[in-house]
Amino acid sequence: MNSKVPVLLVQMPFAYLMTPALGLSLFKAILERERIPSMILYFNFLFARRLGAGRYLTDVEPHISEGSNLFGEWIFSGSVFDQSPEAVEEYLARVSEAPRDPFESCGGLERPGMVALIRELRGRVDAFLDHCVEEISRCRPRIVAFTSMFQQHLSCLALARRLKERIPEIFILLGGVNCEKVKGMETARVFPWVDAVVSGEGDLVLPQIVKAVLEGREVPDLPGVAVQGRIPPPGSAEERIDAPAVRNLDELPVPDFSEYFAEVERIRKEAPLDPILLLESSRGCWWRRKKGCHFCSLNLHGSAYRVKSGRKAIEEIVHVAGRYPVKTVQMTDTVLPPSYPDDFFPGLKEAKTGVRVFYEVRTNLSRRQLQTMREAGVTCIQPGIESLSDRILEMMNKGTTTLLNIQMLKWCREFEIEAVWNLLWGFPFEPPEEYDRMAEILPLLTHLQPPSGFSQIYLARHSNHFDHAAEFGFANVRPVDSYRHIYYSLDGDSIGRLAHYFDYDYASGQRPKEYVARLEKAVRDWRKAWPSSVLYLVDDSLRPVLWNTRPGAARKATVLSPLQKRILLACEENADAGQIVESVREKTREGFSEAAVAEELEGFLATGVMIRSGGRYLSLAFSVAGERKAALLPHVEAVLAREAAEAEYRKLRRKVRLGKVEGETKIGAGEKRRALRDFLPC
Repeated sequence: MNSKVPVLLVQMPFAYLMTPALGLSLFKAILERERIPSMILYFNFLFARRLGAGRYLTDVEPHISEGSNLFGEWIFSGSVFDQSPEAVEEYLARVSEAPRDPFESCGGLERPGMVALIRELRGRVDAFLDHCVEEISRCRPRIVAFTSMFQQHLSCLALARRLKERIPEIFILLGGVNCEKVKGMETARVFPWVDAVVSGEGDLVLPQIVKAVLEGREVPDLPGVAVQGRIPPPGSAEERIDAPAVRNLDELPVPDFSEYFAEVERIRKEAPLDPILLLESSRGCWWRRKKGCHFCSLNLHGSAYRVKSGRKAIEEIVHVAGRYPVKTVQMTDTVLPPSYPDDFFPGLKEAKTGVRVFYEVRTNLSRRQLQTMREAGVTCIQPGIESLSDRILEMMNKGTTTLLNIQMLKWCREFEIEAVWNLLWGFPFEPPEEYDRMAEILPLLTHLQPPSGFSQIYLARHSNHFDHAAEFGFANVRPVDSYRHIYYSLDGDSIGRLAHYFDYDYASGQRPKEYVARLEKAVRDWRKAWPSSVLYLVDDSLRPVLWNTRPGAARKATVLSPLQKRILLACEENADAGQIVESVREKTREGFSEAAVAEELEGFLATGVMIRSGGRYLSLAFSVAGERKAALLPHVEAVLAREAAEAEYRKLRRKVRLGKVEGETKIGAGEKRRALRDFLPC
């Protein structure tokens, strides 16, 4: 790496190794289109290699997102601020005393080991930064551009500072989520070694900035771009302006991921990765245009919602699947475009790329749409569930219902799609009794995928909750305490502008940790039970059977009557009583009465086979077919045969007892032995 590269694009710790930097990969392709050579440096991989890639993956990455310690930021803060030894020990004591989230998958490190690891990582920072400076120096760049996402801000600032001290003529550019609006403007204001900060999308302004610097011109006055000497004053309207956004996403080039896969190959022997490639098919959030979830901090102040054409999106997936050794593509869209189930996934299915696809979705998808997605390669989704209470979902402004959420989980299990979702709690003025009601529902759902997380809501900048905190019932809003350890020598006002996460009190004085305890236990029980729990409707046309292995089920196999089968099928999608009766009468020749249907519905509710909410019913069972059905039928038949044998044996024993009564035919010992042999269950 001794040749001159005018523009370097840098990915710093603690970005995850599993995924490339989508923004930098896209910017490289944009600059290539402008005939400006550039290179991406994955210094997060360098940090991992210096520690040991295997150890990094097992001990460091699982802890990065844990709680509010923000230790990824703190590790690099000592290279930006002069922190006293007492301040260092105070922060480490805070980490040591913080309770560990029992629902977080955090590897094997307990608190003492975690504190020791943080101390070790901090001790490695100076040598790591020196190594980064040497690598950059060999490329002799004019511009070094950093992306700052999540816990990357201090690592970017630390390396930028060291670069400026070593090579003052280098132009330092910073962008990414951590640079949006107030945070970005304050970054430019407080850290003078950063020459320019971009707030918002950089696709259009980046080439203009790069060309100006390379040509020796002054960076033009661009919306959303703060340049040293031209930084909007605190509190001004200019602070909230973003850079101009791309209107037609089809005009963007395919991102270049070549450097990322070179890094993956370098650590393959020590720590083999199954990379997840990042692509996008839309920007913004169409739900936000209507209402928007109150707690969400994504896209609430962003540009208009835009969708890439289905044709273009398919072309990109086909391209990356053919060029890179990748099995999974994760779409970074905030939410699946509404048109895609009908005009994108059928085409993706025909393309036969062989890659798995991930999307974030809303729970308003139909069963047919979800099936089409699965056939096109979607194996994992993140549905916006968040709660199983209609009242709390309404408080969130989610635009969904309990039955829609459970229906989505049921269909995901039916089509073998992994559902990654969370249960959130702690909304101001929420009714505590709703959590007891949810705790009663959860044992019925053990055959569906449980939540990945169970957590109190966080308060994040750019959310409706943050912008209107007092109106929603939040009080004493202040930056998460870790920020004062990270931004050590800054005053409270600056920290408040740089922070993204905030602590708060409740104006109502509520104590949610006390009233969610029962629900927390129910979630734990769900997680334990779900791998072996099923609730199937097994229909071999001769004898429909309900197969139930959930904890507490009275029977594994229950033979259904024609009416019971028809009712379950009518409630495959949530329906009201009138729709159920109409469906039953339409699909059967017998004229079942409304009373008969109502009686069966009550029976299904009593046995937990069905759930009711808002006057609508949803069957929790789903039909099985194909290989799954073929594998299950022998077990069903065996259980039914066993139950039949047990019933016959009980009858025979009764006959034996009655045979002792005077006047009845006696049953001999031989007949009794034969009965025991024929009917006694094994």
